[in-house]
Amino acid sequence: MNSIEALHHAARQYCIEHAAAWRERYSELGAAGRATLPTTEAKWTYTREAYNAFPRYQSLEAIQNEVERFVPADFRSLEEARSMLALAGETAQSLFTKHTDDTAIAADADEREEFSRFVRNVDELRLAEQQSLPYRRVLGTDEHKKLHCALTEKWGKWYGGYSNRKMLNSEVVTLHDAAMEPPGSYARLRSVLREHGVAHAFELREYGDGYEIPVESAGFTYNGAEGFWTSDSLDWLVYASHESSITFGGQWLIETMRSVLPEFEKYIYKGWDRAAYA
Repeated sequence: MNSIEALHHAARQYCIEHAAAWRERYSELGAAGRATLPTTEAKWTYTREAYNAFPRYQSLEAIQNEVERFVPADFRSLEEARSMLALAGETAQSLFTKHTDDTAIAADADEREEFSRFVRNVDELRLAEQQSLPYRRVLGTDEHKKLHCALTEKWGKWYGGYSNRKMLNSEVVTLHDAAMEPPGSYARLRSVLREHGVAHAFELREYGDGYEIPVESAGFTYNGAEGFWTSDSLDWLVYASHESSITFGGQWLIETMRSVLPEFEKYIYKGWDRAAYA
């Protein structure tokens, strides 16, 4: 790993570790009853301590995504990498980085300054010790939009476990996600994809950024936003909805998952209510 690659990994690791620490701090405040204060009846506000905590991890998560829009090959020199990553720290935004409270604004600015200082000044000795992180690339805006459009054109528009398109049963099968409860089910899904020659997958959510990730890193689960996974060939699909469903697209994927999931047929989708499958 050369110095540019090491810096890119170090910047990602910095964001991951510092965001986790501030998330933990905010959780501790909540557990101790120090994150919010009552104001008028049925209303509340954040404490100064809370405003000094949660904006920091929100900023770091935005910075991480901005850093991961780059790959090391985008930089011509170590100095260019330092400069561009520092700029990413200064400019990265998300839905959660628009603050109006003075303490939150100061916390956001401080965290950005600390990150920029780190990438500008981390030395070669520290970079020589940097370990590689799993690959993750945030998709560019146009790339993300085109892939989402292509996915919809190929597989239809999905929400809540259902598609707007009448499709042949051989093309897609939707199950209640209870079918994935036997231990190792998601690991078997990843193995099935790898054995079919799929090394990387695109992860698209109903909102937010899209990612290119190794299959080993794919969770294939709902995380508050419905998720879609596919590759550039679009010959397979995994879709997880907020209505406790998981959908497999592609005849080869359906048939293989039918063979590895012991209760595949039992959990053919009838809706989110588990009682319907008794």
